[in-house]
Amino acid sequence: YYPAEKEIKNEKIKILFYGSFIPLHGIDVILNAFSLMEKKNIKFEATIIGKGQIFPEMKTLYNALNLKNVTMDGKLISENELSEIIRQNDIVLGIFGNSKKARSVIPNKVYQSTASGKCTVTMNSEVLKEFYNKDDLVICNNTPESLANILTELINNPNKIHKIG
Repeated sequence: YYPAEKEIKNEKIKILFYGSFIPLHGIDVILNAFSLMEKKNIKFEATIIGKGQIFPEMKTLYNALNLKNVTMDGKLISENELSEIIRQNDIVLGIFGNSKKARSVIPNKVYQSTASGKCTVTMNSEVLKEFYNKDDLVICNNTPESLANILTELINNPNKIHKIG
């Protein structure tokens, strides 16, 4: 995991989430945030990669929300593919779960994303302060509204995305 050698300019801001679909991730929060953004006609493209324990439930939610700017196909990819996909996106999402464990861990995806020089958005937790400064990543509450607001603010200010990354 390392930054791209050349700056990548995407037509629309590209947002990535990847994971093993466990409750810790808060994928329902992410999907509902994307829905709120689509209802406000925010321009973005999002990809959700992975499969796991709660994938069927999240696929049902994805279908019910009828998301147009989001791809979620349940594919599993290699570590090499993942690192390249991270570099091709503008924003990478951490976790947004509502458990004690979710509030007490820094997920690997946050380390991978920041090592790749990407703007990383994850839920606020005390443990982040042990390893990251406030300018290293973007934190928000683990609600769809908070995540949608933060992502919208970043999309409307692409210079901030690159500065944080």
